Amino acid sequence: MDPVTHFGATAINLMCMAVGAGLIARRRWALSAFFAAYIAFGLVTNRMVVWYPSRFYHQWFILVMQTGSDVLKLGIALELAWRTVRPFAGARSSAFLIALIIVSATALAASLVPGRDAWEWEDIIGEFFPRVQTGAIWLMASTLVLAHWYHVPIHPFHAALLTSFVAYLGLFTALMWTSGGVGDPRLVNGIDAAAYLGTAGYWAHAAWRRDGALPAAHDHIRHGLRHAGGL
Repeated sequence: MDPVTHFGATAINLMCMAVGAGLIARRRWALSAFFAAYIAFGLVTNRMVVWYPSRFYHQWFILVMQTGSDVLKLGIALELAWRTVRPFAGARSSAFLIALIIVSATALAASLVPGRDAWEWEDIIGEFFPRVQTGAIWLMASTLVLAHWYHVPIHPFHAALLTSFVAYLGLFTALMWTSGGVGDPRLVNGIDAAAYLGTAGYWAHAAWRRDGALPAAHDHIRHGLRHAGGL
């Protein structure tokens, strides 16, 4: 592992530690169990690579990390969608149908990775993972769109997670599509590390931010709408 990569991984780990500390201190881990698991998974696997590069800084472990990360991102997308629309029948039924379509399309697209061998490094990095992440992007974006369409209030922390994930994953997926797993890894990794560090910084801000009027207003509106019969 070169010094620049080591520095970037360490900086990301420190920022994610700040996110995790904020989730615990402000009890925001309860707002998204999958996001808390995502941060914990990233902290553990990041340290394994940095502390034991000779054992873990290899393609097989990168695939393990990316697979686990993508599964948790899909979990975050589905969890936040459910938490947002659960009390409202109209939005809930639409969200269920849209989620079913997106998950099915994502599974189909991922199963149709082209190439002579779907398990070649270039195919997995350049084709398989971007298709899975595109599914996560669509799930998260659809939650934001449905909430706007049905006037469903989103908790400020959930809104912060959804918007930041959509922005970061859009950039990351574009990098994977364009590089195809065979581009200059230093350039791709550098751009990704900088983008992820900025995203993690935003998560840290969201995790540590003191509750103001918005969360209380969010709970009050949802309570009123639920007792009024939902949407």
